[in-house]
Amino acid sequence: MGKLFPIGKTWNVGVGVAWSMDIEGQWELSDTQDVSKSDIANTLCFGVKFARKKNKF
Repeated sequence: MGKLFPIGKTWNVGVGVAWSMDIEGQWELSDTQDVSKSDIANTLCFGVKFARKKNKF
């Protein structure tokens, strides 16, 4: 998700943020019981973007 701001007739600059949640699971079977393990990882990214407009309408 982000926002672009015009800085000229053909150029924009923008900022953005992205978030993702990754779940990794492993299951092992032993002689006496089932063992399960689950890891949850979160990723948060920030960025700056430059975009050039091709159409000048």
